[in-house]
Amino acid sequence: MRVFNNEKVEAYDQTNFSIEDIPDGTIQHTTGTQPRRGLNARHIQMISLGGCIGTGLFLNSGQNIAMAGPAGALIAYCVGKYQDNHI
Repeated sequence: MRVFNNEKVEAYDQTNFSIEDIPDGTIQHTTGTQPRRGLNARHIQMISLGGCIGTGLFLNSGQNIAMAGPAGALIAYCVGKYQDNHI
């Protein structure tokens, strides 16, 4: 995070203020509105499952492209690009 100046300013206690009242380079902290950070066990499981499936698809597609050769790879690319543009 970039620090614009090091001088200390007083905190704002009022809830109604305009953006012009805040000096440049200060951060306004409010209570009760902070997002909660953290990953649950199910989030970790879904990330790991997606990593396994993605790796399998990547390795298997490499084998299929090698078996199809350059013409097959070009045709598959064109078909995939055509589908992406029309979905």
